[in-house]
Amino acid sequence: MTDTHSVLSDPIGSSLLEDDPSFEEIVVEFVEAIANRVHDMEDALSAADFKKLQTLSH
Repeated sequence: MTDTHSVLSDPIGSSLLEDDPSFEEIVVEFVEAIANRVHDMEDALSAADFKKLQTLSH
């Protein structure tokens, strides 16, 4: 399994906010929620709960 900490610490570049600043609130909410979502996905995978993993991944 991939080390979540190394994946989440790698910077992701985007020009979305430069192109359209109105997306800022959406981007901030996504970034704040992603760590918990990845954790939940890892738990579902470890439990072989593929239905939950499918739901969380979409």
